[in-house]
Amino acid sequence: MPVVKKVVKRPAGPAVKKVVKKVAPTNTANLTPLEKARLARQNGTSGKKPAKQVNYQSNADAKAKFDAPSDFRPCFYEVTMKTEADGLLGSKITAKRIQGSYEKAPEKNRRPVHKFDPRTLMGIAARIGAATFVNKETNRLPANAVFVMVLRVAKNKDGHIRVGLKHIQGQVTKNSVSRMVMLDKKHPVYRRLRRAVKFLPAAFISAIQPPKLGRGETD
Repeated sequence: MPVVKKVVKRPAGPAVKKVVKKVAPTNTANLTPLEKARLARQNGTSGKKPAKQVNYQSNADAKAKFDAPSDFRPCFYEVTMKTEADGLLGSKITAKRIQGSYEKAPEKNRRPVHKFDPRTLMGIAARIGAATFVNKETNRLPANAVFVMVLRVAKNKDGHIRVGLKHIQGQVTKNSVSRMVMLDKKHPVYRRLRRAVKFLPAAFISAIQPPKLGRGETD
């Protein structure tokens, strides 16, 4: 007769928590990346590092603001520039300050900036030059080309300088004939020159009013 073994069930006891022994850190200088990862898993130190907390300022707070001169009057600046053979701006830049309507202002209200306010002209040139600079020559503005930017410069209710862009004209050569045309807002040259607008307010912090002309006087 076969022998039947009697199985005795033991009462369930309290759950035993498995203790995972952490491996003491060793010199990891000579370990491979795979070995370092395995060691980190054993020590429970694997995983992504906590993200560094950064206090971000709003665009309004981060954007620099520049106070307009106390006697500043809203006006237009017509900036004419010509690139050099490398597609960068040089010294060929002039500007007119236009008081009143851009289209209808008389000639006496269109004053050459270099004659009475060269510091502002230098600021305009520096800011446009910096904004349009790129290291790769093939991505620069067309070489030996003329461009005209018309800017509306005013001050807001807080007295800060505000610069807007009215339009940009560019020199286009076709069949050996060059002429100035209004650039479309999607034109790559328009977009590149438009970048300068947000940097231009600082150019007008010391802008001065043109001197009054006597009867019969011209610039």
